[in-house]
Amino acid sequence: MRKGQSLLKQISESASDEKNTSSKELKRLMDAFVNCSYEESQIHKKYYDKFLKILPIEKIAKMYKAEEEFRIKMIRQFRGHSK
Repeated sequence: MRKGQSLLKQISESASDEKNTSSKELKRLMDAFVNCSYEESQIHKKYYDKFLKILPIEKIAKMYKAEEEFRIKMIRQFRGHSK
């Protein structure tokens, strides 16, 4: 995840009008970002398949929902916007 964020930041900086990044370098960054996203989705799929073998779909859905709510709560807390 952090690798993908780092690559996205590099892409954003490289694509800005002030930078004179070559097309070849920008393509390398984009390829790396897409590959990183693909690898991350493969990991999600792998664990989803494993969860399906041992948990009912309702519990899996609740787990993903709780995980997302926790992530949002931590971001808010980190930024100082806790409710």
